[in-house]
Amino acid sequence: MVVDNLKEFTVTAQNFSFLPNTIVVNSGDKVRITFKNAEGFHDFKIDELNVASKVLKSSEEEIVEFVAEKA
Repeated sequence: MVVDNLKEFTVTAQNFSFLPNTIVVNSGDKVRITFKNAEGFHDFKIDELNVASKVLKSSEEEIVEFVAEKA
């Protein structure tokens, strides 16, 4: 979803997978990701953009926001 130059995504973590498994943004885009953990312990990281959530337990969620410095 794109609202006022903000791209929003929901990423759900399960054992051995993330849905969706690909997110595409443009350099300069504002990005909001709602990270939901369906089972186990997971975190969400994009090392190239220095973005990270905390480690979440099953059924927890966290929102991470950032400006994409790279496509």
